[in-house]
Amino acid sequence: MSNHSHSTILNLQQFVPGNTGKTPDGPDGLTASIQRGAKAVADAGARITVPAGTEFSPVQLLGALSYCYAKGVYQSDEIESRMWRSESLRVATHNTIPGSSLLRRFRRLNREAIRTTLEEAFRFLRRKAKADARAPLPGQPAVNGHGSLFNPETTVTFVRKEAERALNDAAFVDNMSME
Repeated sequence: MSNHSHSTILNLQQFVPGNTGKTPDGPDGLTASIQRGAKAVADAGARITVPAGTEFSPVQLLGALSYCYAKGVYQSDEIESRMWRSESLRVATHNTIPGSSLLRRFRRLNREAIRTTLEEAFRFLRRKAKADARAPLPGQPAVNGHGSLFNPETTVTFVRKEAERALNDAAFVDNMSME
């Protein structure tokens, strides 16, 4: 596991069962995009399977796990540990935080749903990077809309590759930690 995941701040309370959907990053932030993505996957009729042993709804667990992966936290043991450290999650789930084995099983059973949700997250991050790249630095002119570094094909390819990479990294890190 990388040092990056130890220093990554996760606002997992946004995926607490019964949460009203309000996010600290507003309606246009990463958390909100993941929540929308998870809901869209469910609304599209995807069957999201949640193994017994948690109070999370399928959409909430899909969102929470996708959020962790989008933030670069892949190891199921680490995700479980961070969930236990969140008092609001412990209270809302009546101390039925999903264990690492449940998280691994959820990933295996719902790989396509997670990938689709991650694509929404990475699309948001790509749009944000594009907007940040166009924002002029002090003393520099703004970039016009021509010759953008982010053409649509590149974004689609990037989003798919990043989502697949995150899922593969999660599986790899979990497999390494079990040895």
